[in-house]
Amino acid sequence: MANNKYTKDDLYQVARIVKRTLRNQFSKGSRSKITKNEVFDMIYPKLGLSSRRSLWKSPYIDYLNTWYSQLEEEVKELKKESERFEELYAKQRNKKVEDFARALEQKEKYISLLEERIKELSNENEELRIAYMGKYTKIDLEKKTEFPF
Repeated sequence: MANNKYTKDDLYQVARIVKRTLRNQFSKGSRSKITKNEVFDMIYPKLGLSSRRSLWKSPYIDYLNTWYSQLEEEVKELKKESERFEELYAKQRNKKVEDFARALEQKEKYISLLEERIKELSNENEELRIAYMGKYTKIDLEKKTEFPF
């Protein structure tokens, strides 16, 4: 028979600790599945037992089986919740990407309009300079000023 150095209350406390640990690991994404052996491997050292087999032969095995079944259900719910969260996050990320793409497209249109306006103003500026230079060049040519060199 298994060595019963622990009480039922000790088992309940250790089961709560292991459950909380597993829930945290699943919610953080560091764990994606569990097996009964893994869970029992987490429980037996905390109870001061020498092996996992001691739990299997324990008088509290019915409690452990029920507890593990409930744990599996909670894990499934956590997985569903995390999948919903990831879907929502993906939708928000796609919306942000679309918003950025739309803003970038508007800025590119604005830049091209500004470039066209700059070309127009440059041409107009060049024409005005030519007209200005032409006006005063003719005057200078007509005066025929002599420079004392």
